[in-house]
Amino acid sequence: MFDKAAIFMNTGDSFSLERMKDVNTNMSQAHSHPYYELYYLLDGERIQVIDGKITRITKNEFVVIGPNVKHFSYGEKDIAFDRVLIYFTKDIFSSSELEKSFNPLLNNGFSAKESSLTRSYILELMNLALLNQNKLEKEKFKLIFNLLLISIIDLKDNILVKNTDMTALNIMAYIDKNYNKQITLDDIANQVYLNKYYMCKKFKKLTTYTIFEYLNTTRLTVAEKQLMETDKSITQISEEVGFNNLVSFNRAFKSKNKVSPSEFRKINNNSL
Repeated sequence: MFDKAAIFMNTGDSFSLERMKDVNTNMSQAHSHPYYELYYLLDGERIQVIDGKITRITKNEFVVIGPNVKHFSYGEKDIAFDRVLIYFTKDIFSSSELEKSFNPLLNNGFSAKESSLTRSYILELMNLALLNQNKLEKEKFKLIFNLLLISIIDLKDNILVKNTDMTALNIMAYIDKNYNKQITLDDIANQVYLNKYYMCKKFKKLTTYTIFEYLNTTRLTVAEKQLMETDKSITQISEEVGFNNLVSFNRAFKSKNKVSPSEFRKINNNSL
């Protein structure tokens, strides 16, 4: 999933907005960033994993995520979604009192189904984001965004019910810690105290991934980072991320990225 909004934040912007309509587009691994995030669902359904909690959101519901908090989102197969993502820094708060009132709401989901204000502010911000903003329009964006934050604070009693089933999160945590080892389903099942067949079925239902899909995606995500940031050989990277031979690594990598590891490295080095 290409995050265009993050590019603007990384160049020093204090806020950035992006809309996406899609289906079957899922994050493969948790990530974090040094700024706030507001993820608002205009339509559809998504599952958010935020700091060890699973929250399912539907139309006119949203999550607010604090800086440097690990999170990711995914959807069930063939369920379309239309979302607005807003990143922002603390500089956008109009006052320290507003920031102080907003921060206790972080890392939770909320329903805006009873609030026409919240959705209208989101739509107005989307319209402003399409403009080539001058200084005055940026101030207008900031003003409306602060009104949006106030409307969110007013929704503080509409916190969504969390899914307290920790099975998927425990499996993910074990894989994230041990992806570089030759782990088996029996190893994972012993960690979560479940029958391995029931465990596989439950993980698939909760995440839309099989356990081995998640394991391979985790390994390949680490490998991509190593290819871009180090001069380690492809064989060394393959071994370090847990593949037992180079052939299976190359096959899995090309299946995910449509190019070989050496081509991936060349493309990304050329883009630097």
